[in-house]
Amino acid sequence: MNSREELDALQDWELYLRCWKLALRELLGWAPEVTERWAQTRGPRGPRPGHRYDSSFLTHETPAYHLTPLFTPSREQLKAHGYTLPQFDEEFIRAVEARRTLQVYEDAHYDWMEVRDRVDVLLRRVGASLEDVRRSLP
Repeated sequence: MNSREELDALQDWELYLRCWKLALRELLGWAPEVTERWAQTRGPRGPRPGHRYDSSFLTHETPAYHLTPLFTPSREQLKAHGYTLPQFDEEFIRAVEARRTLQVYEDAHYDWMEVRDRVDVLLRRVGASLEDVRRSLP
């Protein structure tokens, strides 16, 4: 990668990280540091010292896509409630982003209470709740 591509990749990472910080603060009550730790250890691999960073995998999907593992019940639980993993992922992304993708993270008037309600309704359809997710995470 040339330096321009590397700069673009780092800017992509920073944009997604800002989106995740907002979404995880609103959905789980996470502090920015917790989100940063998640992003570097359990989320999509971000830039690391001494390594070239390619953001194409990251930006191939929306920010909410990368959050789905945090909210997804087991495959058995999904199956027991008539869901497949791709169905759940798609509904979760819609619940968070309402088909508007990056714009929702830049909208100061976006109704995150409504988002929490939509996510909780989805989780309840598969025998879980937003509170269950909060309790299951560090």
